[in-house]
Amino acid sequence: MSASIGFLCIVVGCGGLGFLAFSRLNARVRLLSAFSMLAGRLCCEIGFRLTPLSELPGRLPALGPFWDRMAYTPYGEESFGEAWRRAANALDLPPIDRALLCEMGEVLGRYDAESQTAALLALRGQLDISLGNAREKLKASGRLYALAGVLGGLMLAVILL
Repeated sequence: MSASIGFLCIVVGCGGLGFLAFSRLNARVRLLSAFSMLAGRLCCEIGFRLTPLSELPGRLPALGPFWDRMAYTPYGEESFGEAWRRAANALDLPPIDRALLCEMGEVLGRYDAESQTAALLALRGQLDISLGNAREKLKASGRLYALAGVLGGLMLAVILL
């Protein structure tokens, strides 16, 4: 009885590690997709509506806890770019993707509307490239990670029996 419980724990534990790796790849794709769409919306808000920075979080789509982590106040000690960088660095993304998001925050509110729009469009292109790479990696490796976790657990359990 205790051997079968141990066997099950090993398989479930290793399978969980595989599914965790899969879910991290999937989360990266979802985050990059959301920020790519956000860059497009920011271009519209800044380029056409000339929306002030203090009103942006209320006018843009929710990004889960990102706006909450940012906690930007227009007249606080921290600038919009610093608040954005702090929130972007808290995301579970590779350093290359976080650097793109940090650069997006640095652009906002620093230049005239036309320059911000041009910079956001360039950053959106880079985000789309990174998103394409993330989708390819998810397609190529996602199921493999999940399956490898379960099969690795089965192999380990058989070896220990």
